[in-house]
Amino acid sequence: MNIGTVISKVIQLLFILVVGIYTRKRGFIDRNTVKSLSKYLSNVTNPLLVLCSFQLDYSAELLILGGKIFVGALVIHIVSAVLAYFIFRPKKGSCENAIYEFTTIFGNCAFMGFPILAAVYGDIGIVYGSFYNAVFNLFFCTYGIIVLTRHKNTDGKMSLNLKQLILNPGVLATVCGILLYVLQIKIPQMLLGGMKMVGDSTFPLAMIIIGSLIVELDFKTAFRDVKFYIGAALKLLVIPALALAACVLFRVEPLITYVLVILSGMPSATFGAIFAEIYGVNPVTGAKIVCLTTIISIATIPLLLFVTKAVIGG
Repeated sequence: MNIGTVISKVIQLLFILVVGIYTRKRGFIDRNTVKSLSKYLSNVTNPLLVLCSFQLDYSAELLILGGKIFVGALVIHIVSAVLAYFIFRPKKGSCENAIYEFTTIFGNCAFMGFPILAAVYGDIGIVYGSFYNAVFNLFFCTYGIIVLTRHKNTDGKMSLNLKQLILNPGVLATVCGILLYVLQIKIPQMLLGGMKMVGDSTFPLAMIIIGSLIVELDFKTAFRDVKFYIGAALKLLVIPALALAACVLFRVEPLITYVLVILSGMPSATFGAIFAEIYGVNPVTGAKIVCLTTIISIATIPLLLFVTKAVIGG
């Protein structure tokens, strides 16, 4: 494992984030622009990114392997959701804990996770990550929205709008992408190329948005937030450690174990702050969590890889 890849990817993220800070400070974009860009990302660029990731050649062996990763990712997200729910219990009519719950569940498994998998396994690592990312997108665009909108109910309970969730662009893109892969329906290359160009703009735009939100952060109180440290410990250490323990207990293949541990230990997803902005759930705190967990992950990701190698070898 090339640790330099991890550091390089984090530095890239932080550089784009600084560009976002500069852009907002100079007044090139304002809060209304940020909100519009957030909707553009969630409804246009991210769905295209997801859809294009499944344009792969069919392989029965890969499909079986991917199915196991899919199941493992589903278990990880469910366990994460349960832990986050009970630790950051929702309050009636309040969204105070929603952003902590949300960012504890969802990690930056694509932009940071995929390059790390590619460094370990080559291009096929991206394919492995796509199956994990399929669960992320389905969970993100369903349960994630529930978490961010739960406070609007006076009793604090979940409200499930099936039509809204099913027609969510992220969910539709994931389902369509899986169907296209299984049926081996290929998008014409001239069209696919354009779709990829738009989809690839997701990550830099996401970090620019987060940088612009950080401008609103009060750094005098940012590091006094006990809830942040609890959520960061869960996201970066506890959840991947539980994933590793479960893989060892159930004798999961080393390759799948590495994929599950690496991707479950990614810092909080950049879309955490973006969706928080869309649904009006403390986006500034969301941006802080994304920024700080990304920095901390410079140390935690290599630690997770070292521990995993020590436990299962490979």
